[in-house]
Amino acid sequence: MTRTGIFLFTLCFVSAFSHAQSVFIPDSSFRIFLQLNYPSCMIGDSLNSTCTAVAQETFLNVSDMEIYDLTGLEYFVGLDSLNCAYNEFSWIPAFPSSLTYINCNYNEFGVIPELPLGLKEFHCTSNSSLITLPELPDQLTYLDIQSGQLISLPPLPASLSYLRCSAQQLTFLPDLPDGLDTLNCRINGLTILPDLPDSIVYVNLSNNHLTSPPILPA
Repeated sequence: MTRTGIFLFTLCFVSAFSHAQSVFIPDSSFRIFLQLNYPSCMIGDSLNSTCTAVAQETFLNVSDMEIYDLTGLEYFVGLDSLNCAYNEFSWIPAFPSSLTYINCNYNEFGVIPELPLGLKEFHCTSNSSLITLPELPDQLTYLDIQSGQLISLPPLPASLSYLRCSAQQLTFLPDLPDGLDTLNCRINGLTILPDLPDSIVYVNLSNNHLTSPPILPA
């Protein structure tokens, strides 16, 4: 390879590498938040996606900040907890796979992206446009999805102990996990129920269309 060829190859490689590190943050509110809280990771309007402070962050609270777009969230690869409630999201990029807790209450989601496999708590109430949920992780213990347009739920994981799905458009429920202790599905269109597990200690089924009361465990 000639010197010119080597130079051009090196230039292209460096350019591609630099581009991969620098990620434009399109939302001005999220950009300001990052500039204030992770100044060493920001270069103007762009995030250094390999910055240690971002990669090692475990808790991110961006609630009530009038954010529309969380592009850049996917580079918080060590994140354990995310609170992005009370914003204006209709979509969100991929959740970091490390998350065990997500609160995205009071947004405008129509569709939720794939949930992290290790997620244990998912709070997603008052998303009035939400029409579907992705597959639920096997380790999920807490699911709160009050107020939306859901007509069905995906299969519930065996680990689930808390389920609130009130004020949706549900006409049936999937099989309930054996360890479920709280079920709140008021204000739906339920006509029948699956068997209630013996572990249940709280049930709220008001404002449905049940033809007969459920058989309650002792």
